[in-house]
Amino acid sequence: MSDSFELIKDKQVEMQPLFKRMDKDRDLLNMVEFKLKGAEGKPLKDGVNVTMNDAKVFADEIKVENIYAICQIGFVFVSLVIRNMILSVCVS
Repeated sequence: MSDSFELIKDKQVEMQPLFKRMDKDRDLLNMVEFKLKGAEGKPLKDGVNVTMNDAKVFADEIKVENIYAICQIGFVFVSLVIRNMILSVCVS
Protein backbone atom coordinates (compact mmCIF):
# COMPACT_ATOMS: atom_id res chain seq x y z
CA MET A 1 0.00 0.00 0.00
CA SER A 2 2.75 2.46 0.89
CA ASP A 3 4.48 1.62 -2.40
CA SER A 4 1.52 2.97 -4.36
CA PHE A 5 1.38 6.07 -2.20
CA GLU A 6 5.08 6.75 -2.79
CA LEU A 7 4.59 6.34 -6.56
CA ILE A 8 1.76 8.87 -6.47
CA LYS A 9 3.80 11.34 -4.43
CA ASP A 10 6.79 10.94 -6.79
CA LYS A 11 4.57 11.56 -9.81
CA GLN A 12 3.11 14.69 -8.18
CA VAL A 13 6.60 16.05 -7.50
CA GLU A 14 7.64 15.23 -11.07
CA MET A 15 4.59 16.95 -12.58
CA GLN A 16 4.65 20.03 -10.30
CA PRO A 17 6.57 22.29 -12.76
CA LEU A 18 4.07 21.44 -15.50
CA PHE A 19 1.13 22.19 -13.20
CA LYS A 20 2.65 25.54 -12.22
CA ARG A 21 3.10 26.44 -15.90
CA MET A 22 -0.48 25.41 -16.66
CA ASP A 23 -1.73 27.59 -13.79
CA LYS A 24 0.23 30.57 -15.16
CA ASP A 25 -1.14 29.95 -18.66
CA ARG A 26 -4.69 29.75 -17.27
CA ASP A 27 -4.18 33.06 -15.47
CA LEU A 28 -2.96 34.66 -18.71
CA LEU A 29 -5.94 33.29 -20.63
CA ASN A 30 -8.41 34.51 -17.99
CA MET A 31 -6.59 37.86 -17.80
CA VAL A 32 -5.98 37.73 -14.04
CA GLU A 33 -4.67 41.11 -12.96
CA PHE A 34 -0.86 41.27 -13.12
CA LYS A 35 1.01 42.57 -10.06
CA LEU A 36 4.65 43.58 -10.41
CA LYS A 37 6.63 42.01 -7.56
CA GLY A 38 9.96 42.89 -6.00
CA ALA A 39 12.86 40.62 -5.05
CA GLU A 40 11.09 39.55 -1.85
CA GLY A 41 8.02 38.41 -3.79
CA LYS A 42 5.80 41.20 -2.47
CA PRO A 43 3.86 43.49 -4.86
CA LEU A 44 5.58 46.84 -5.46
CA LYS A 45 3.64 49.91 -4.36
CA ASP A 46 5.16 52.19 -6.99
CA GLY A 47 5.05 49.67 -9.84
CA VAL A 48 2.92 50.11 -12.92
CA ASN A 49 0.76 47.02 -13.43
CA VAL A 50 -0.42 46.21 -16.96
CA THR A 51 -2.45 43.15 -17.90
CA MET A 52 -2.01 42.46 -21.62
CA ASN A 53 -4.57 40.54 -23.67
CA ASP A 54 -2.10 38.88 -26.07
CA ALA A 55 -2.62 35.37 -24.66
CA LYS A 56 -6.42 35.68 -24.81
CA VAL A 57 -6.33 36.96 -28.39
CA PHE A 58 -4.01 34.10 -29.40
CA ALA A 59 -6.27 31.49 -27.74
CA ASP A 60 -9.36 32.96 -29.44
CA GLU A 61 -7.65 32.78 -32.84
CA ILE A 62 -6.79 29.12 -32.22
CA LYS A 63 -10.42 28.39 -31.28
CA VAL A 64 -11.64 29.98 -34.52
CA GLU A 65 -9.14 27.98 -36.59
CA ASN A 66 -10.23 24.75 -34.88
CA ILE A 67 -13.90 25.48 -35.52
CA TYR A 68 -13.11 26.23 -39.17
CA ALA A 69 -11.20 22.94 -39.50
CA ILE A 70 -14.06 20.99 -37.91
CA CYS A 71 -16.54 22.62 -40.30
CA GLN A 72 -14.36 21.66 -43.27
CA ILE A 73 -14.21 18.03 -42.11
CA GLY A 74 -17.99 17.99 -41.69
CA PHE A 75 -18.49 19.45 -45.17
CA VAL A 76 -16.21 16.83 -46.74
CA PHE A 77 -18.03 14.04 -44.91
CA VAL A 78 -21.47 15.29 -46.01
CA SER A 79 -20.19 15.67 -49.57
CA LEU A 80 -18.98 12.07 -49.59
CA VAL A 81 -22.30 10.79 -48.23
CA ILE A 82 -24.26 12.70 -50.88
CA ARG A 83 -21.92 11.48 -53.62
CA ASN A 84 -22.34 7.87 -52.49
CA MET A 85 -26.13 8.29 -52.41
CA ILE A 86 -26.14 9.69 -55.95
CA LEU A 87 -23.85 6.91 -57.19
CA SER A 88 -26.01 4.23 -55.57
CA VAL A 89 -29.12 5.64 -57.31
CA CYS A 90 -27.37 5.95 -60.67
CA VAL A 91 -25.85 2.47 -60.56
CA SER A 92 -29.11 0.78 -59.54
